Amino acid sequence: RKSGSTIIFRGASFDDYWVTVGMEEPALDPILTLELCRDYTFVVNAPGHPFVIKTRPGLGLDNVLDVDGGDYIVGDTFPTEGMEQGSFTFRVEEDAPLTSLFYQCTLHAGMGSKIDFVDDVACVSATGEESNGSEEIQDQQVPSPQSSTAVTSEKFYGLLVAVLVAIAILQ
Repeated sequence: RKSGSTIIFRGASFDDYWVTVGMEEPALDPILTLELCRDYTFVVNAPGHPFVIKTRPGLGLDNVLDVDGGDYIVGDTFPTEGMEQGSFTFRVEEDAPLTSLFYQCTLHAGMGSKIDFVDDVACVSATGEESNGSEEIQDQQVPSPQSSTAVTSEKFYGLLVAVLVAIAILQ
């Protein structure tokens, strides 16, 4: 099983999520491009902005992704009713019927964007056998964006600048 990035969703306003993918700079409602058969950890920290994944964009709980068919492998905390804080693991299998989904706040029409899928890797398990989508994903404990142990790009770049200044002083 291939591991993907952690994707953090924070409420920026009533119109946007601040989305951070891995160590990239945060962006407002970017289109996400995820690889098939990779496990992604979605971390939601957006009080007042219930997060869902949908087959079509729109307000409310209509068109929330049905994860019972085996094409989408998720942890136990997948937000079928909207998640304001928490995390879940998400993977799209190779034979999934849709090439795109949408992330959306259930209360604000402009808050969300598209999730596209690309087939950059073969869907192969750790044993080298093709995945049949029957494996279950265990949810991981991921530090929240507010946690002092969470590494943010601001902290990373701040530390990098401090190291470069120290090197320049020592020379």
